Amino acid sequence: MLIGVGTSERIEQLTIRWPTGQEQSFTDLGVDREIVLTEGHSERIPLNFLADRDI
Repeated sequence: MLIGVGTSERIEQLTIRWPTGQEQSFTDLGVDREIVLTEGHSERIPLNFLADRDI
């Protein structure tokens, strides 16, 4: 999922409602990156978002 945050430098809180109905919140997320979030786990796995893009 791609989330646009305009000129914000951080995401204070992101709440996800998973297909199972469980809600999970993540706080203090950076922008301009891809992160893998997994239901039921608090770990954030960063991916190298800008490495393959010509910006």
